[in-house]
Parts: sequence; C-alpha cells; structure tokens
Amino acid sequence: MGALDVRRRIDAARRSPEGRRSLFSAVGLVGSSLALALSVYLAASRLGTARYGVYAGVGAFVNLAAMFGASGTKEVLLQRVSRDRSELPAAWGVLLAANVVVGVPLLSVTVAVASVLLPGRDVVAIVLIALAEYVSAGLVKGPANAWVALDRFPVVAAVNIADSLLRLVAALALVVGPADVRRLAIALAVCMAIGAIGVNAALHRTAGRPQLRRGELLSGCRRGAPFSVATISTAVQSNIDQFMLLRAGLDVQAGFYAAGVRFISYSMLPLHAVISSTIPEFYRLGHQGLDVALRYLRKLVPIAVGLSLAGAVVAAVGSVPVGRLFGDRFDGALPVVIALALFPLLRGLQILLSNALLGSGYQRLVARTQILTAGLNMAANVPLIPLLGWRGAAIATYVSELTNVGLLWRIATRRRHEPVFTGSPSVGAPAPPG
Repeated sequence: MGALDVRRRIDAARRSPEGRRSLFSAVGLVGSSLALALSVYLAASRLGTARYGVYAGVGAFVNLAAMFGASGTKEVLLQRVSRDRSELPAAWGVLLAANVVVGVPLLSVTVAVASVLLPGRDVVAIVLIALAEYVSAGLVKGPANAWVALDRFPVVAAVNIADSLLRLVAALALVVGPADVRRLAIALAVCMAIGAIGVNAALHRTAGRPQLRRGELLSGCRRGAPFSVATISTAVQSNIDQFMLLRAGLDVQAGFYAAGVRFISYSMLPLHAVISSTIPEFYRLGHQGLDVALRYLRKLVPIAVGLSLAGAVVAAVGSVPVGRLFGDRFDGALPVVIALALFPLLRGLQILLSNALLGSGYQRLVARTQILTAGLNMAANVPLIPLLGWRGAAIATYVSELTNVGLLWRIATRRRHEPVFTGSPSVGAPAPPG
C-alpha cells in the first residue's frame, strides 16, 4: 500500500463519525490519564506504600457505592438521549434527584460499613473519600453522559481531563503540607465539589433547566437498576481485591498492587477510546435488534484485540522504568503489572459484549451475569488472598473475567435472533425481553 493510499484512509477515518469520536475520546483519555498518573505518583510517593494502600483500598470500596448512588439513571440518560435528544432535560432531572434521594442514604450506609470493617482507620478520611468519589461518579461523570449521547465528544474529553486535573490539584496538597490521608481526602472532596458545580453549570447552558415530572424518579430508578447493578458488579471484580488485601492486614501489598493496577489501566487507554466512542452507536443499533448490534461488535473485535495485546506489551516493557520512578518501596508493583498484562484483553471483550446486550435491552441478563461473576471473584479471593496475597487476587481476577466473557457470549449467541423489542425508550416504558 502506497503512502497516498495510507493518507487517504487516515483522512477518511478522521472524517467518519466513529473516527472523530475515537480521536476526541483518545485525546480526553490520554490527557486525563497523564494528569491522573501524576496524581497517583504524587500520592504514592508522598504517602508511602502502606498509607497509599489505605487510601486506595478505602477508595476502591466506597467507589462501589458511589457507582450505585444514581441508581443507574446516568446510563438511562445516555440511552434516552441517544435515541431522542429532546429527552435531555427530563433525564437530567431524574439523574440529579436520584443522586440525592438514593445516593445520600446509600453513602451514609457505605461509610458506616467501611468504618466497621476497617477498625482503627481515620473515620473522617473515610467520610471525605466517600463523598469525593460519590460526587465524581454521580454529579461529574453522570451529567457528562449527556454530551456522549449528543456526540459532543470534545466536551466529553474536556470533562475527563478536568476531573483528573482536579485530582492532581488535590494530590498537590501533599506537596505543600503534611503527607497524610486525611489531608488528601479533604482536598479531593473540595476539588470534586468544584468539578460538579462546573459540569452542571455547563450542561445548564446546553439543555436549560433540568425537569422532573411526577413519577419519573421511581420509574427511572427502576429502569436504571439493572444498569447500575451491572456497573457495580464489574467494579467489584476490578477493585474489591484491593479492599480485601487491606482487610487482611496486607497494607503494603494493597499499596503496590493498587499502583500496578493503575499502570495496567493506563495501558488500556487506546482501547477505552474506541469503546467510549461506540457506546451511542450500540444504543442506536441495539434498538433495531441484538443481531444488528452484534454485527457492529464483530467489526470492533479485531481492533479491540489488537489494542489490548499492544497494551499488554507496553505494560510489560514499561513497568521497569516506571518502577524506578516510584522508588524501591513500590518494587512489588512490577510483578503485578506483568501478571495482569492480559487483563485488558478480557476486559475489552467483556465491555463490548455488555454494551451490545445493554444497548439491545438485555439489562437484566447482563446484571445477573455480572452479579454471578462478581460473587465468584469475591468467593475466590476469600481463600486465595490469605494464602497467596496479591497473587491470589490476580488469579481470582482472571477466573472471574474468563467466566464473565464466556457467559456473556453464550447469552448473545442464544438471544441474537429474538424479536426486536419495540417499546418506548422513555423512562417508564415496558420492560424489554432481558
């Protein structure tokens, strides 16, 4: 292929909707991850392995509740607005109301549970970390789904970068003052509150005032519950092992395991850029039937596999110089990165299958599958972590991810030729076949 042909293909990809989405998603993810990586470096190097393990472990646990705080209404917003842009004010209103009515009580319960499970830890720090993650998930990233549905990916990229920059600003508090978890938690809570105000003010300029019609909050939460359960279950598989390492008294291992997991997540940046850009298309095509969504998925699989394998190579090779940057205290992160190098491949396939099924109305089936595999992950971690430490957590991760991909693929192949669900996409519509 000549240079001219290559240039033409690149120009064609850049002009296509998918190409533009992927480009801006990549810009947002790279920019945000650079800022996030620097914030992780500052926090880890200033706090040290054990205290960073406490911070990461608590954050991983409370983040699960934060994802459920909006009761799936941010995914419902994405679904509704992707199909009908006039639904934005109403879907946004449901999201904001759910964050208050459902999220605040749930946040209180989560803080209480974390305090009981982690006796002797700083309760104030736990409360502030929980508040910060709750605000970030529900009131920053939640409203940002509106711009995803509107194909305004430059704005989505800006929101992602802003969220990570605020985390970097919070980490800088450890540089200008005492390095302790509470100080970082205070700074993070303040920064996330600023981000929430800015994002919602910007959305107000785009969509006008949010609306909340009678009965929509209850029906929206009911419709969003399967989305939320699926999201939380996926997060359990990714994060609960860090909390369980902390619960087992392995603070140091929790610290370098968390650092290794962060590095693996950075190797997934190109893959996440592609996946993020395809979400609205899955919802639009899925409304025509699962078979149509799966045909679109098949086009993406070779790209996802290639990006995942390239990320695995980058992660394995880059772990050595990055380890030197963090210092001797985080030497344990290097084998973590190598052990989890193939995780992006499995997670990428799992997300694509989930998006195809969710976009086609099979939220309940996806939620059940995610609950099953999350339970499998936790059950495997119970004996493996005390026996093998972080290596047990890595084994449990692979077992649950392989099971998840296999079950989702089985559901997709069995349901692909079912009749198309034609109910209204608005909140309160009859339940789809899943």
